[in-house]
Amino acid sequence: ESDHDTSEAIYPDPAKVPPYVAFVEASSFKPGDRESVGQVEVEIVRMTAGHVEWWHDTMQPMIKASSELESRADAKWNWIRNFNLLNVHNLGHLSTRSAHPAFGLTMIAPNAAGEPVPVGMMTLVPRYLCNSDRFGSKTYTWFVSSAPESFYREYFKKLKLHGVGKALFDAAIIASYRAGLDGSLLLHAAPEGGKELVSLYEGMGFKSIGSRLLPVTLFRWIDRKGYMLLQAKAAARIIKRNDGYRRKGYVAD
Repeated sequence: ESDHDTSEAIYPDPAKVPPYVAFVEASSFKPGDRESVGQVEVEIVRMTAGHVEWWHDTMQPMIKASSELESRADAKWNWIRNFNLLNVHNLGHLSTRSAHPAFGLTMIAPNAAGEPVPVGMMTLVPRYLCNSDRFGSKTYTWFVSSAPESFYREYFKKLKLHGVGKALFDAAIIASYRAGLDGSLLLHAAPEGGKELVSLYEGMGFKSIGSRLLPVTLFRWIDRKGYMLLQAKAAARIIKRNDGYRRKGYVAD
């Protein structure tokens, strides 16, 4: 590697990297009832064009409608564009394109009819050269979105899932480990999400890196605010916290 990264790989043997989360908690729609009624089996897979088209046509209108009731950074996102940006990034980053290309992840869960449907989406860059706590590579979580409550009411009827977004961040940490890094994640908190989004990330362990004198990345010269970093120790705590939701003996792709 020629990216000046000095962090040590937490898992030198990729075969020992933990698998993705395979279960999330579910609750009923009874007023005020957020207690778990059990776990629902999910699968985190590589994002496909089919997932993206379905999300664009089915999920995004629901997200846009729900944004009138709650602040959502993803209300105006176009996931077809988000997905295509992965190819743009990979074409522009020759040094990492072959070994660690940017990619997307989709969480799939069975709806009330037993049909597998996407409930969460994330795009990420496993090795991203940046100026965060120091100059070097971090895993960059680019876009992340999860289904609103209205979706579960229509497609899951009696159940709503919890922790979808957090499980995707867990998967991003795993992607960091698989890329030979220490699990640290860098993200940009979209201003459309407001203080609620920043508080959500802070609750996961992310911390603001403040305004940078130098650009955060070679391609982000103008907007230097809103970046947050999850450091290796906080990432390891997330992985440990989610161990109970992993399928034992299963190795993620």
